[in-house]
Amino acid sequence: MRAIKLLLADDEPMAHKVLEAYCRKIDFVKVIGNCFDGVSCLNFLNRQEVDGILLDIQMPDLTGLELLDSLNGSSPKVILTTAHTEFAVQCFEYDQVIDYLHKPIRIDRFYKSVNRLKGCL
Repeated sequence: MRAIKLLLADDEPMAHKVLEAYCRKIDFVKVIGNCFDGVSCLNFLNRQEVDGILLDIQMPDLTGLELLDSLNGSSPKVILTTAHTEFAVQCFEYDQVIDYLHKPIRIDRFYKSVNRLKGCL
């Protein structure tokens, strides 16, 4: 099986470091890009195909939910990564959202989520 191509979208550099470290431990996952705001994420998706996005909800310019709205359901699968639990129910209104990870993210929960993504592809 080919590696799952993931885009990391989060405004916190430490979140990128943690997620990248987790991804390096999973042999079927490859991080192909890092975005620190919603607009750069949207631009990246217009240039390159990805299998999934690890998407933070609270980001500058475009929030994760605004980004999902702008993609009109044509985005890759999404795993939301956020410290804000109040968005959990709303996020599952988007067909492309397959999981919701609450920060701080534990490695066991991350692995389960990535396996869920693998099963959707």
